[in-house]
Amino acid sequence: ADREETYLVTTENVSSLYGPRGRNKRRILFETYNIKGIFGLSNPMVDSAVTLMLLVLQKKDTQMILTGSYNKPLFQGSAYCLGLREDSVPLDIYPSDFREYCRKIEGWIASDTTPTDDKNYDFNIINSQDIDLDKVFPQHYRKAVYNVIRFLANEQTVPLSEMASVIRPLSLRGERALVITSRDFAYPLSFANIKEGWKTNTIIQKGDIICKGGITNRLYLVFDQVDEEVYAGANDYIIRPHKTETAAYLFIYLNSDTGKTIINANTTGSVLPRMSIRDWDRLPVIIPKKNLKDYDAYFKLQFYQQKSATE
Repeated sequence: ADREETYLVTTENVSSLYGPRGRNKRRILFETYNIKGIFGLSNPMVDSAVTLMLLVLQKKDTQMILTGSYNKPLFQGSAYCLGLREDSVPLDIYPSDFREYCRKIEGWIASDTTPTDDKNYDFNIINSQDIDLDKVFPQHYRKAVYNVIRFLANEQTVPLSEMASVIRPLSLRGERALVITSRDFAYPLSFANIKEGWKTNTIIQKGDIICKGGITNRLYLVFDQVDEEVYAGANDYIIRPHKTETAAYLFIYLNSDTGKTIINANTTGSVLPRMSIRDWDRLPVIIPKKNLKDYDAYFKLQFYQQKSATE
């Protein structure tokens, strides 16, 4: 606590500092130090998908903050990107561009030299007022996110909560029923293949967008009419449009580059990426510019007619 500048390698969003004791340590940390830099370090540990980040902290006030993101996994399955694996990892096992990324961070710390981007990593300089201490992770402050925010400023948008409700199903202890799982995510939806599971208080309906297990990259639109009593899983999020006819548009938008960028900017968890209901509710959605039936037609073309053509 006596050092004017210090460095902390930790998990995304300082997630290790939660719970009653952890939150108090987190509070003390950010009351003592100001953030000078936030740098994503991908997943550098052997046999682990956990992503880490480097925080550069200093006691004096900061007006501008440098952020950096390395945008590739270092460890996939049972090997590093270079195909090597050892219990004790030498530095040169990491890809050359990751080592260069780290050298640029070191250069900035030593001489305040603004680093340049490369294919697999990028840096961004942000105002300290942009920092949300509930979102201390580098992907929230990437250049791509700021570009999308500027783009959305020129569009007519509403928060997702004005177009849909985000529902978190509650488990009904001890009761069984038909429960949709990711293995059922096919078009058309085959009710005959849906298996029994633990019942919840949420029956799926036409137009629901299922975020399976709350994982942001597992979205499924219930496009077909639901004539049977099928339930959502206890860990799912259900995005239920206020008007069913907007469902295809919302699904397409959430899977667009714009939608994915905003979702990824608010998602934590390297293995199971998740986003809070509050962030889902706040997600900016561009008001549809075409007839809603056009989005239905596009959805059918992508997920129904394309399949028929290849069968």
